[in-house]
Amino acid sequence: MGFRDIHCHNLALLAKQAWRLFDQPNSLCATILRAKYFPDGNLLGVVLKKGSSASFGAKLSNLDEQGPEHNEVVWNVIWKLQAPAKVKKILRKTLHGALPCRMVLADRHIKVSGLCPVCGVASKDICHMLFRRPRAMEVWQNLGLLHDVERACLLDMAGSAVLDFLLVCAKQQNRTLDHGLLSETFAIAAWYIWWERRQIVNGKPAQNPKHSATCIRAMIARFSTACNHRASIKGWICPPLGLVKLNVDASFDGDSLSGSMGAVIRDDKGHFIAAADESIPSCPDAHVAEAMAQRLGLELALSYGCHRLVVNANNLEVIDTMKKGAQSATLTAAVYKDCLGLSTEFIRIEYDHCHREANQVAHIVAAISKSAPPRIWDDDPPLDIVRLLVSNVNPITIIKCCLFVKKKKRGSKGTLRVTKLQLYFEAGFIRSS
Repeated sequence: MGFRDIHCHNLALLAKQAWRLFDQPNSLCATILRAKYFPDGNLLGVVLKKGSSASFGAKLSNLDEQGPEHNEVVWNVIWKLQAPAKVKKILRKTLHGALPCRMVLADRHIKVSGLCPVCGVASKDICHMLFRRPRAMEVWQNLGLLHDVERACLLDMAGSAVLDFLLVCAKQQNRTLDHGLLSETFAIAAWYIWWERRQIVNGKPAQNPKHSATCIRAMIARFSTACNHRASIKGWICPPLGLVKLNVDASFDGDSLSGSMGAVIRDDKGHFIAAADESIPSCPDAHVAEAMAQRLGLELALSYGCHRLVVNANNLEVIDTMKKGAQSATLTAAVYKDCLGLSTEFIRIEYDHCHREANQVAHIVAAISKSAPPRIWDDDPPLDIVRLLVSNVNPITIIKCCLFVKKKKRGSKGTLRVTKLQLYFEAGFIRSS
């Protein structure tokens, strides 16, 4: 067998034997050594005395005295950083002393020069590359952090230890700079200096250190803004004054090739006007179900005399087809032709695509019609959509809605209708007349 470093191989074998004392505490070897050297069971707390076994001392010499929780703080800092994944990857390599530089390669017996290829004077280790190189120090100075870096370099010569100290101290101080938190600044600046060094080694022109500091600040600010962005939930919006809004949706079961559809109409104040649902025993695909739901909604609106209409659906294909004159060469051609004929009966009709969150009421109505005959509701909507009807108009009264429904659900079925009417009146869904 060929070994690159027989000494490291022997150390690994000794460390493995020590690990077996932890992993197999009831083995014969562990029992004998525990009785002689650590009767309290604390292997890490063993103090070798005169006359102790040399082989046992060799095993102890390869134990990590700081235990498995060493550097736990700095790793928590790294994983919680608001920084790109590529930055965290370089930080991880740096803390493990595995960031590729000439001294690291030389330590692994690769024949390369240990001098820095940029300045050509000092040895190119991790500390020199990120913190002690003249150009790197100018970047830190432009960021206003040179004093912190110099103080960390005085404590330890290893680049991994310097970075560890900077990140942990930044977390403990919890300082905030103009462009972001201090810990993010140290992390992204270290990555950017390493990236620029690679550009220089590959023969590409280097930036001015002042410009590099500006790029670091911009990168921190942009990523922090992206991390703090929260997408707003787009809920149902009342139609313009004088119009009513029709929400339609459909569901499709690919296993049974069946579906269901639902439609809900509300006025410009969010008051419930009517709703309808119907099952589709035979349906070839979801697109056909959505088109049939559109036709059901238009028929419902005409039957209630709603001639100024805004149609909402979360299926973009259906909305675009209706906007383009209901022209289709698919299986839905006949259904779209019916929709086009119905749309001519309206004084004003608009088709708008909406997000799924804004179409939840129609979605629920379609879902409850899978195993039921066609139904129409007027003035008294199905109980399943009461909470959403209330929250779409007045989110505060949703709590009152839930309390009313839960209270009356315990009573007889005859009192349920009274409960909903009381609820609609208090929430403003029906007028006192």
